[in-house]
Amino acid sequence: GAAGSLVVEGPQSLTPEAVRALLTQAVAPLHARAEPAPATEDLRMRADAAARADGLPEGVCYDGTRYVQWGGRTSRWHPRVDVYAARLREEEAREAGERDARAVSEEAAAVASLHIEPVG
Repeated sequence: GAAGSLVVEGPQSLTPEAVRALLTQAVAPLHARAEPAPATEDLRMRADAAARADGLPEGVCYDGTRYVQWGGRTSRWHPRVDVYAARLREEEAREAGERDARAVSEEAAAVASLHIEPVG
């Protein structure tokens, strides 16, 4: 990566270890996970396709555009689309958490490898 310099001025009690600790603490909030976004049309479409691939509940058929229940009720979405959407969100959140953890680990390693020495 690119090399550079960082000058930190402070009291003599500001040791290299304290600077390293401050930098490490500053990195973590950059990767704080946000609350999941509301279900988007794309998420519902992916969830619908996944639910349809797993089959239909008893008494429901799919005519290629709508789900039809025996009572005549129709819907654009699979009856269990919300369950599948929740699963997809959990999987996406887990993957995002893993990406964030890797990024924080890499940044912490970068902070740990910094050469910090007191001046004068």
